[in-house]
Amino acid sequence: MTELLESYRSGTPSLTLAAEFGINESTVYAHIERSGVDRRPYRKLHGADLERARRLYESGTSLRAVAAEVGCSVSAVHSRLVELVVRMRPRR
Repeated sequence: MTELLESYRSGTPSLTLAAEFGINESTVYAHIERSGVDRRPYRKLHGADLERARRLYESGTSLRAVAAEVGCSVSAVHSRLVELVVRMRPRR
């Protein structure tokens, strides 16, 4: 897990790390907490990244894939898209 922790410290988003290591994002955070590494503050989605997230989602990209693309959590992307009054698709 040294590689995961080094990547996290260098700024790689937790969702990206989860995909790279084939684990859940919650498992990434569990490794981070066990190692004593300080968690970064949640990244706020705004500006060009928010617009990009909107375009990706409206073009059919999954919420999880959008979050990975813009480097935010799924819940952060969902919340911001709802604020923009983007019509959300039902979960499968």
